[in-house]
Amino acid sequence: MKINKLLIIFSVFFGLACCNNKSETPIETFSKESIEVKKSEKMEAVYYSIPSPMETTIILKKNYPKFSSDFLFPDIDIHKIHDNQTIALVLGLISTDLNYAMLSEKRLETNRLINQVIEIAQILHLDGIVNASIKERVEKNLNNKDSMQIIIGNTFWEIENKLKADHKEKLSALIVAGGWAEGLYLACNMSNLDSKNKPLQKMIADQKIVHENLIELISDFTFDEIIEENFITHIIKMKEIFGNIKKIEIEKNPSIEKENFDEIVIGNYFNLKFEKEDINEIYQSINNLRQTILTQLL
Repeated sequence: MKINKLLIIFSVFFGLACCNNKSETPIETFSKESIEVKKSEKMEAVYYSIPSPMETTIILKKNYPKFSSDFLFPDIDIHKIHDNQTIALVLGLISTDLNYAMLSEKRLETNRLINQVIEIAQILHLDGIVNASIKERVEKNLNNKDSMQIIIGNTFWEIENKLKADHKEKLSALIVAGGWAEGLYLACNMSNLDSKNKPLQKMIADQKIVHENLIELISDFTFDEIIEENFITHIIKMKEIFGNIKKIEIEKNPSIEKENFDEIVIGNYFNLKFEKEDINEIYQSINNLRQTILTQLL
């Protein structure tokens, strides 16, 4: 997954750098098409800069190996949801939980979540990708994490590509946003139980950068009013909270090795400085969002 993302990002930027104007193309037409192409390429780069549910849960499991089923999205009747945008959002949420349960080798929880994913896939006409055969492969490989990562990772990759090919980028964006929100929810609740876990706190603070990319992604679309009011608006408001985490530019220095517990060094270009209060605010905000989804969207 990460390799594919990086290849796409590099191809996007190299593609922008290597574009050639064709002399036979009218100026007005080329200008309009060029804007659309660059916009599409930009959004593609933003899209693939946001960690996948698999990538997120791998990091979570590394920093917090304990498993709690209480963190998982509750079992709901998918067929009571009557709009595809809410269903896509729920698919994003559940996809993160599925990866979390799978990496923890929890058969019962994994089966429940894969069943829900199959139900959602049928509603979104994605059952050609997610179906009983996928479930069978998951069940056979549950004790093989490497195989499971490939199966689930490739499945969601195919879902995203299918939605884009069908010009349903809006649904794809909601899956990404839901996956990110659930990953942050898991991280915050793990951190709340293990308040001295500095790596988890750093991971949460690091979401400031991911959140900026997510805002750029979802801002390109107009969603249904119920999604805007109960999800998008809340995500955008979190910009104020993440704004408390300061980005401090530093000079590039490969020799920097010292790591402080109250900062994150990213690429040796800037530090993210945060306080415990910042983590608590993010915790409260993401828990409120989860509750809003449960009470207002379902």
